Amino acid sequence: ENDVWYSNNGSNWEAANKKASFPARRGHASAVFQNKLWITGGLVSGPFNVLDDVWWSSNGKEWNQVSNTNFPPVVEHTLTVFNGALWLIGGYILDPVTNFATISPAIWRSYDGVKWSKVIENAPFQGRARHTTVAHDGKLWLVGGRYGEGPPNHGINNDVWFTHDGKKWELATAKADFPTVSDHTLVSDGDKMWLAGGMHDTMDQIWYSTCGESWLQADVTKKFPGRADHSSVMFDGKLWIINGYADYPSSQKHLSDIWSFEESNTIDDITSKSN
Repeated sequence: ENDVWYSNNGSNWEAANKKASFPARRGHASAVFQNKLWITGGLVSGPFNVLDDVWWSSNGKEWNQVSNTNFPPVVEHTLTVFNGALWLIGGYILDPVTNFATISPAIWRSYDGVKWSKVIENAPFQGRARHTTVAHDGKLWLVGGRYGEGPPNHGINNDVWFTHDGKKWELATAKADFPTVSDHTLVSDGDKMWLAGGMHDTMDQIWYSTCGESWLQADVTKKFPGRADHSSVMFDGKLWIINGYADYPSSQKHLSDIWSFEESNTIDDITSKSN
């Protein structure tokens, strides 16, 4: 899809643009940077028809395309604001030799969203896709995801990495307390990092950490339906869990429910509906 929606309370939603000027896509990445909303890459219809474009908007309605980006077409990557720049990490790219989707080990950076430079050719955590990254405690963190080379049937990890500058990465833990996970979400409230959902055993779980090395599972009174490939944000002092796939990848049933979680160990169903 290429629609854009917004909400002031998480319950009532309005369309900023039901058919934006950027091509419909999935598996893209987005971030808020310099008072603009940015989206990069993603997959459109067709056999691995992947994009290398960058779009921005100051109001969610009118969108502008950045020309001549120099990173390759990429999908299932992350886009994170850290140290005054946008960081594009990992994702699936097309190997021009084998014509297979392979996982990118590269890290790209931009200070304006227009000019992009490759910071690392081969990150120490190998290629990574369907992972998560977040800025927390003055560091950039990477958690879990799929890794390896070749067609996209890679292993899934539960390692945690961090960096102070985006160039030198350190391993916080090779095996975190939560299970191996991909297609999850990771956000920070300034005090803790929060991991929600994801493929396999974490689909209906929430985990948190202050240091990135040790993690605890949130003891909620009501669980949200398990999901992967969803979205999460911190808003109004709450962790929000939005849409995704149920029983992914077996059924790939789309969800349209929204849940909120507060550290008081309660989770509320905001919309209680699914398609």
